[in-house]
Amino acid sequence: MRALALTLATGALGCGDGLPPRPDLARLATLPIDAQCRAVAPRLAPCTNELIVASVRDLGDDELTKELAKELAEHDRRLDRRLTSARNGRAAALTFCLGAHSGPAFVATVVGCWERPSCADLASCLFPPAPPPP
Repeated sequence: MRALALTLATGALGCGDGLPPRPDLARLATLPIDAQCRAVAPRLAPCTNELIVASVRDLGDDELTKELAKELAEHDRRLDRRLTSARNGRAAALTFCLGAHSGPAFVATVVGCWERPSCADLASCLFPPAPPPP
């Protein structure tokens, strides 16, 4: 039954643009939060690294936070690998959704940002950069 609910929530057809099918928000709202997170995990999973960096930037504007975000963003280039492997991306996405950002509001934001073409765009949509101080 749960598999059927997830299929209905995420839709049966894939997208031609390479993104997984976007779930229907009204159908998602009828599911428990863990099922909602599983339904949005396919969109979050490939972007785990960008989401980690964006969520660290979202913590604050102090020098330590800026330095950590910079180090994380440069990690892939320096070591020629991702912070999280593709194999672990789905688990990381579920943890991300169920963790500090859990709740229907986060899931709704993910669905609203779904069509962003790149992981950087998705991360910026989920964690908009803070406006510069006056």
